Amino acid sequence: MKSLILSCICVVLTLGLASCSPKQSATKQPVDAVSSTTTATDIEEKAKSVIRGEFGNGQERKKRLGSDYSEVQKKVNEIYSKGKSKSK
Repeated sequence: MKSLILSCICVVLTLGLASCSPKQSATKQPVDAVSSTTTATDIEEKAKSVIRGEFGNGQERKKRLGSDYSEVQKKVNEIYSKGKSKSK
């Protein structure tokens, strides 16, 4: 059971799946625009994904992030500015 849970977590994290359960087949559907109930943790995780290049850039990124775009981009900028201040 423990390995099944870990496998599901790995699939969700690496493929960006919205859900994972033993009864569902894992489809390669990236998490795009989500509901308006996005949490701060979700925004931070999406920002890290943006930094890794998983949401593309420009219009593609805006489309894939949907209503979360502004909030995620703000977090990306915040992460980058913290990194720059540490290197000084």
